Amino acid sequence: MGTKLPNGRGKDLYGFWGERIITAALSEQLKKQRSGRVLVNCASEEYFKSVKQKLLAAPIVSPVFEDWKGGRYKIISFHAKRAALMARYAVENRINEPEGLKGFDSEGHQFDAKASNDTTYVFRRRIAA
Repeated sequence: MGTKLPNGRGKDLYGFWGERIITAALSEQLKKQRSGRVLVNCASEEYFKSVKQKLLAAPIVSPVFEDWKGGRYKIISFHAKRAALMARYAVENRINEPEGLKGFDSEGHQFDAKASNDTTYVFRRRIAA
């Protein structure tokens, strides 16, 4: 996404896709929601940079997946793709409120209330070596 690609909308792909396409599409979908307008961001940090968050008329909840490594919890990008599993969990369990995501426990990741807040849900796993 950060690849330099001068175009009529900006200097890179963030500028090309951002406000006019991705943000507009998300805004339109949020308007169609009957109630509980909340965006659950399952995109990678890199891709979500293309969204102009201030233009969305809804709170955003982002799940974060951390693994225990080197004596502390950290995001390991290879394993951070757990968001796709979370999206599947939400669909299969007909989750329609962010609170319902806290029950997600795939591949050893479990919700950590102490590390989380209203906008960031942290899921951690610690696998014995």
